[in-house]
Amino acid sequence: MDNDSHGDESHLVTKSGWLPRERALALVRVAATALAFYGCYRLASPFFPALTWALALVVVTYPLSYIAAFPVS
Repeated sequence: MDNDSHGDESHLVTKSGWLPRERALALVRVAATALAFYGCYRLASPFFPALTWALALVVVTYPLSYIAAFPVS
């Protein structure tokens, strides 16, 4: 029987145990990224109502910019 048979799951366990260094570093990076995104959300969340009003005003007053752009003759 060869060592690379598909039914054998012993290749999943490495010498360093169930959580090898690469997988642990990837897990730390994912956790740090999630924490950074959460921090950015918490930092920006007080400004969401003002940004929503600003977007609504831009959408409503956008046609007026064309009217104001033409010179009065």
